This record gives sequence, structure tokens and C-alpha cells, in this order.
Amino acid sequence: MSESIPRSEPVVTPPTSAGPAPRFSVIVPAHGVAGRLSQALDSVLRQSPGGTGTPSSPGGGTPGSGPASASARAGGGAPAIGDGPAIGDGPAIEVIPVCAAPDSLDAGIADRYAHDDPRVRPVWSPPEAGLSGARNTGITAARGDYLLFLDGDDALAPGALDAVAVRLREVGDVDVLCLGHERVHWWKGALPAEDPFPGAPDGAFAPAQAADAPWLTGAELPAWSAAHRRAFVTAHGLAFPAGAYTDVGWGGLEMLAAQRVAVLPRVCVRHLVRRQGSRLREPGEHHFDLLDHVDLVLTRARQGTTTGPHGHGAAPESPGPGASNRPAESPEASDPAPNRPSTSSRAPESTSAGKPIPSSPGSPGSPGSPGSPGSPGSISAGTPDPNSPSTSAPESPSAPASTPASPRDPHSAHAHAHAHGVPRPLPAARLHALFAALMAQVLRTAAAAPVLLPDGAGQVFFDRAGQLYRRHRPIGFHPPMGPFGVQHLLLSTGAYRSFTALRGARQSARRAARGAVSSVARVRARHPRHLALYRAALRRPVDENLAVYCAYWGRGYLCNPAAVHAAAQRLAPGIRSVFLVTEEAAERMPEGVEYAVLGSTGAWDLLARAKYLVNNANFAGAVVKRPGTVHLQTQHGTPLKKMGVEQAEYPVVASQSGSFGGLLARVDRWDFNLSSNRHSTEVWEREFPAEYETLEYGYPRNDVFQSATAADVARIRRRLGVPEDRTAILYAPTHRDYRSAFHAHLDLDAFCAAAGEEFVVLLRAHYFYEDGTRRRFGGRVIDVTAHRSAEEVCLAADALVTDYSSIMFDYANLDRPIVVYADDWDVYREARGTTFDLMECPPGPVATTAAGLAEAFRNGSWAGPRSAELRGRFRERFCAFDDGRAAERVVRRVLLGEPPEVLPPIVPLAERTPAPAARPATPSVLPPGAASGARPGAASDAGPSTASDAASARRPAGAAATPPERPARARGASPAEGRAPAPEAPATRSPAPESPASAAKGPAPAANEPAPTPEKS
Repeated sequence: MSESIPRSEPVVTPPTSAGPAPRFSVIVPAHGVAGRLSQALDSVLRQSPGGTGTPSSPGGGTPGSGPASASARAGGGAPAIGDGPAIGDGPAIEVIPVCAAPDSLDAGIADRYAHDDPRVRPVWSPPEAGLSGARNTGITAARGDYLLFLDGDDALAPGALDAVAVRLREVGDVDVLCLGHERVHWWKGALPAEDPFPGAPDGAFAPAQAADAPWLTGAELPAWSAAHRRAFVTAHGLAFPAGAYTDVGWGGLEMLAAQRVAVLPRVCVRHLVRRQGSRLREPGEHHFDLLDHVDLVLTRARQGTTTGPHGHGAAPESPGPGASNRPAESPEASDPAPNRPSTSSRAPESTSAGKPIPSSPGSPGSPGSPGSPGSPGSISAGTPDPNSPSTSAPESPSAPASTPASPRDPHSAHAHAHAHGVPRPLPAARLHALFAALMAQVLRTAAAAPVLLPDGAGQVFFDRAGQLYRRHRPIGFHPPMGPFGVQHLLLSTGAYRSFTALRGARQSARRAARGAVSSVARVRARHPRHLALYRAALRRPVDENLAVYCAYWGRGYLCNPAAVHAAAQRLAPGIRSVFLVTEEAAERMPEGVEYAVLGSTGAWDLLARAKYLVNNANFAGAVVKRPGTVHLQTQHGTPLKKMGVEQAEYPVVASQSGSFGGLLARVDRWDFNLSSNRHSTEVWEREFPAEYETLEYGYPRNDVFQSATAADVARIRRRLGVPEDRTAILYAPTHRDYRSAFHAHLDLDAFCAAAGEEFVVLLRAHYFYEDGTRRRFGGRVIDVTAHRSAEEVCLAADALVTDYSSIMFDYANLDRPIVVYADDWDVYREARGTTFDLMECPPGPVATTAAGLAEAFRNGSWAGPRSAELRGRFRERFCAFDDGRAAERVVRRVLLGEPPEVLPPIVPLAERTPAPAARPATPSVLPPGAASGARPGAASDAGPSTASDAASARRPAGAAATPPERPARARGASPAEGRAPAPEAPATRSPAPESPASAAKGPAPAANEPAPTPEKS
């Protein structure tokens, strides 16, 4: 995966005049969906001839990897992003990601795709322009015959575009082709799809006149569920109205203008139902936008449709982009009170490249085009009827159902000239169906007003909705029967109190039908007896200067939380910092670190009152997220394997993962989530869906890799017992969910014998197996599993051998050789699931057999030029943020509240100088012919011809041939447990620490902590 393309200013890829225009332009709004954007783009770019499509690679291949490009295959490295199969005889496409800003995460992803695939042309629209602005930007940039809108977290079904092309050949170039779709719940999978087009004709038809399709009003037709003819869109000046509920305005106006429509029942779009939910379910004043759009659509409907040139329909066009749907003379436009709470002005319409996108003649909103303000074909939204009752009028059953239009009333069917022909009245059945569909949405929103609208705004919404109802109710319209018809009656008469009473009665009846659980039972279930003290402490004020830390469910002073803690002691000494550990781990706490034992009264008191809570796993489910508190999730590794909710797709893992519902409840407490690279950022958004802010600051635990000296490395090696004249290979296999006990996957004594006398092996099993690795090894195998600091073990090692452990991402920061031992990759990928294909982007040579692994060390390929090349690519992708100042950034942003722009910038990879290895990687020189004929499974790599070549290969970019050794730190300044030094303040509750080298096995999660959850590495 390449880096984002550097550029000095935002760029909109200009349409190219070479070659024919594409058949389809797929517009993908990308803001806020970076975690799934790659999947959306892949679903379009992998569309293939014959309607078969190219499914994602099994086992969780990398989103965005695509099939390997020719260049990538030639180089043997990672595939080019988005480099999918050629379309061949299939329809030509262009993909237009609409990003939030040139330097945003989604723009970086789009740039990578554009770099490798000319069909991708990113543009950008500021977030404040919203979804409507993003889509309008895409329309302006599009060149295709048909427009498709795909949300950035949705996907096209395989073969969808071919099916659309075939259908268009059957029915001709219709104005709108409605597409079958399914809603894919973020958790439960696809929801059963009902027939979206009951009774639709077989061929093309005119929805405005066809009595056999009155249901196709467009009021509930999402823009992403249709293909829209671009010439039709531009001829009618169609644009998405600003604000929420933009699909209501777009769909209603589009179907009023359309003369030829057809349907394709086949599922073409897979729409994600997000865990965070739609913005339409969030509280706020944006729900008033629905009334604006309803007013606009019904105004057009009353004016009728028109027939333009060539028999295509034309409707009075919408106001230009950014224009308010409220008339200037109406109270709602000039003074929000009393009909609507005060709101900020609408955001300016979308731009690209930081400037207004130049409009071509006939494009939405272009000067002189239909739909532009002041153009002959434009109209304004209707003026509220002056005879309508005011919002504060009492309930009156005799309120008028409709009022006559004044001579200047823009609602009059003859109030404006039409640019495309003579108005034709909308058939009554069609008008009634449209009115009913729009009012159904209004009533649903009104019913949810106590939740969706601010205090007091529910009645304002209801009163204004009643005005719209009375103004636009068609002659001869009859409300539906039953309770819904009663709501129509109450809305038409402005009976708000009766409406709320009816709603409350219905909700009470539903609760009674479900059965009530006694309040006493609920309280007892929610608050176990042993948490009584915690609940009492929650009533005390939050301590603004208290931070609580925990790592690996209390296993000790470890990982990112420990590094943040050490930095906080230095940068924020006024904040009291306390580490929570198990009773067993308390015996190993460093001097000067205040701690409390998990489950104790003191620990629960700290959790209840702390302003800041920092963890690399999760605190117990009973912990409450208090208002004003800050929860930082630091994570504890870059995700190669599936994590979080995505583990539900793998039965072996899911069965051991506990409650995913409980996991998500804990994730909802996060305010910040730490990331060490863009890959992690994208994956975390999918695997832990919640409303937190991602901090792309790097992992604090890896800071030591940039600050440790040669003296530090030598000291650690002595503590671990590594001979000075031996090259130390760290062997760190990962956990297998399908194995109950530790299995090394490698005969280490045999490996040492085969690799050569110069090597020793440092064995570090996954912490799940800390009590299961005790066995007798030969003198050249040193078991360092019990050593508490993984960072110190990495510093001691001259090379790493691992399978799929996340330690490879951390170790890569040292720029030392890495060899992947993948003897069961296919099994692991199928059983555990992976976020990308490691075999396509390895950090070094790959061996699949023990003999091949030993051969890599015998023939020198473990440290050869090819190994350095692969490692360099890997570092570019996964080591971007780990520059040695991550802990400082975290403390200054989270604990001290400094703004992001004042934090230290990321140091580029080429300017970093990692801690030096004790023994430079000089491959063995074998006798002639000794390494001829690679054994099966051996890494395919030629060793360097000379020691100079090897030294050059391992040297960081820009480093001197013999870099001077950095001066040793002052006494006491070396990192504790491989991190920043412990604070010098005297211990408050700190027993003397046990030597980490002789530390006992790590404890299991405490009884009062949740069972191992899906976020464990």
C-alpha cells in the first residue's frame, strides 16, 4: 500500500477528453467511513465481464488490496491498491470518491487507489456541506452516461454493473433505473429483502402517469438504489437539497420529472445498516429539514409535470445548490422564531480543490441553467398561507383543510413559466400516493419528537407539519384507516396534545404486551452487592487530577499504558497517576509507581472518581462512563488477525470471545482510540464501531526503539543471558485459537543445529501460554517468555522470526531483519481471519517449512538485499507514526488538552535512527555450492555477495556507513521495562520490584474482570 500522493493544494482530477465517456459514474461520498471505504471501492473496481464479479479473497484479505498488479508481481511485494481485473467487454466505469479534505484519512485512501487505477478520480467537498454537497460535487465531476451513488460503507454486489448494462439494453436509456438492494445489518448480516417494486411493469413506464405504479413516488427511494441518466439530471437542474433527509427531496423531484423509468429487481447494492445508526435517528434541529423537502416536493407536484423535447419530462427545477427551501418573505427564512428553534446558517455548497467547482452549461446550479436561481425555469418554495393558523393557535377541529392560492402564490400551477413545455396536471392517484408517502415520514418523525427534537421543539415541528398538511392536501384525498388515519386527522387539525396522548398510550400498550420486569429485580440484576461501594463513590465529584491506568487485565506495568504513565509523570506531574494490577503482578511493580489491586475497595473508588482512564484492553463491564471523564483505549498491537466484532464471522474464535454485546458496551465508553498506522485506523473503525476519535500518534511503547542506546542493548542482553559473540534470533509465535496449549511449531534445538553455530534463539511465547512453555531446551535456546517487557526482548534480538504475531509490526521499527515462518498460513487465515494477506506484503523472506527457515539463515537471505527491500516496504506501510514521540503526543493531547496543531509532527522514516543491533546482520558465507538448490519452503532470496553489501542493506536510509554510538544515558535514566524511566518520587504503595528476568508467570484476568474479550491479541 503506497503512501498518499503528496500535493501542495487540493486537486480535483479533471475529466479527460481522450477516449469515450464511461457508461457509469459511481459517486462515493467518503467522509467518516474510512474504515470501509476500501471495501466500497473494491466492490466497484472488481466488477467483471459476464456479471460474475470478483469476490473478496477468502479469509479476510486486505480491503483495497485487489489482485496483484503486474508491477507488484514482478517485484514480489504487496499488490497495487485497487488494481482489479480489466473490465474487458463489460461496461466502462469511473469511480469518484468525494473526500472531506485533501489531507483527510479518506482522501489518503482514495489517492492510493487513484495512483494505481486511472478509473478513480477523487474530488473533495468540505464536511460542512454534508451528504448533499458531496453528491452534488460528484455530479459536477461525472462524465458517465449514468450516475450511481454508493455510500462509502456500502458495496455493489458482484456483477451488478453488468446486470445494469444488460437491463438498459433491454429497456433503453430510461431516466431512472430502480435497483434491487438489500440492507446488511452491521451485526446480523443481510436482512430478508422484500420485493421493492410490487406490480412494476416489465419494461419502461412513466411513473407520473402510470396507474399501475402509484407506489413509485420517489419519497422513499434512496438515491443509492437507482441509476440516474446524467443528461436527464443536468437537463432538469436536479441537485440534492441541502440538509438532512436529502433523499426525500431528490427522489420526489426526480420522479416528478422522469418520463421513462424501469426496474431491475436483482440485488445490486448492499447497504450497510450502521451500528452508530443513521443521522436521521440522532436528536437535533436537522429534523426540520424534512419539512423543507416535503414542502418543496409537494409544491412541484401541485404545479404538475411538463413534457419537454423528445418526449422527456421536465418539472419546475429545484433552487440552486445551497439555496434555502424557505421563501425569503416567510417567517421561517428571516426569523426562526416562533416556527423553528434558532439554527446556524446552511453551509456553503460543495467545492472541490478549495474553490467552487466550475459549472458547465446545464449542470446543477450553473448560471442560466434550469434550476439556477433567477433562471427562467427556477422557482422558489411556497410561501406559508397567511390564512393558516399560527403555531400557537389552540386545537381547533374546524381549522381549514386547505386555502386558495393568491394571485402571486408560487404554489399556483400557472404562477411560473416552464422552460421545457406546458405544465400537465399530475394524476390524482399519483398525487395522493405522493402526499401519503411524504406525510408518513412526517408523522414518524413527529411521533419520535421527544427523542429526536430539542426541548419544546416537538410542538413547533408538529404545528409546522400541520400547516404543510393543510396547504398541500390534495382534493379528494382520504386518510388511511386505523390508528394511522387518526394521526392524519390530528395533524390536519393541529391537535398536538391529543397526538402526544395517543402516542403515549400506544407506547404503554407495547410495554405491557412485552411484560414488565419488576423494578426491584432490575436493580438487583444491574447492581451486584459487591459494587455498592463503587455506586456510592460515583456520587462523589470527579477528581480532575486523577488518572487510572491498566494493561492486559492487570498483568503489570506494561505496554502502552505504562509508557503513557511514565510520560505523564514527566509532562503532567500535577496529575496523580495510579496503575491497577492483580495481586500477583503487584509484587513486580517498579519503584515509584503508585498502584492499587484490582477488585479492592481502593481500586473501585479510583475507577469511580478518576477523570482519565487509560487501558490497552478494557475495564470491567460494571465501570460507568461518567460525564466529563476521558477514556483512552491504547490498543496493544497492529491488527493482522480479525478483532472485535469481525471475529463473529469465525466460529472457533467467536465461541471463545464472550459477549460481543458486552464488548460493544465497553467500546462505547472510549473517547480516544490510539493508532500506530493508517492500516490500524481503517481496521479499528470496522472492528470497534463507535463514536470515538482516533489518535494517529503511534504506540508509546515503541518510543524506546528510537531512544535506546547501544549500551542499553548490551545491558539487556546481559540480563537475558545472551552471549556477546552470538547473533540472537527472537522466535515469537502467536496464539492459535484452535489449540488449547502452547505448540512451538518448530523444533528449536534442531533449528539451531541447522542454522549454524553463530545463532542463539530467544523464545517468547504468547502471554496466553506463559505457564505452558516450561520445557528443557538445549544451551542455544533461551526462554524469555516470562520477561515482562516485550520491548526489551526486541532490543536484545538481532533478528526476528515470527509467524503472524503483531510483534512483527513493532520490531520493524528497529529496521532489523525479519523472517516469516508461515507453516500453517492457510489454516490460520481460515480459522482466525486476517485483515490483509501477509504473504503479499511480508516484512522479509517467507519460509513455509522448518528446513526452509534454517536454509534462510544458512545462505544469508535472512539479511540480504531482498530482505531489506521487503522490510522497507513493510515499514512504510506499518511504521509511519512510531517515531519515538508517541507518548508525548498522547499526554499533551489527552491529559493536558493541547490542540492537535501544536503537537510534535511525525518524524519521517528516513530521518529516524533506531537503536543499533548488538551484532550487525552479517550473513554467513557458505562454501561454494553449499546453498545451491533451494529446499521446499525456503525463502527465495539471494544473500549479499560481500559483508559490505549486507551492511548497506541493513543500514537505515540516509544513515552513515558507521553511525557513531550515541552517548549513554545518565545513571537511572534507562527505560524501566524497556520504556521511559520510572518517576523519581518516592513510592506510596510500592513494594520492591522483583527482577523482571526472574518474574513469575503472568496472572490470568482477575475474577472481578470480564472474561477474555474479543480485543485480545
